[in-house]
Amino acid sequence: MLVQNCWLFARLLISEMAGPGAITFPCIAVTLEIFFAYAFTANQATHNWIEVTANWRQVRWEWEALHPANSARSPSSASARSRSRYC
Repeated sequence: MLVQNCWLFARLLISEMAGPGAITFPCIAVTLEIFFAYAFTANQATHNWIEVTANWRQVRWEWEALHPANSARSPSSASARSRSRYC
């Protein structure tokens, strides 16, 4: 999926949509990659935090640590999209 996202991003930069709107794509792509790599797997391992796993502290730390990383990327994506003429 990451390779496909990079390929689409490269096509987007070459196309007429390059500019502020092109920043939105990688921000959202990275956010989704992080979500499915950490949060989704943690939610499945703990059955949406109903069950405690053997490595609960590690899973919980990874789940908590990804939220600030994703929230730091969201404003840059939103501001780039608002400046784009294609929104």
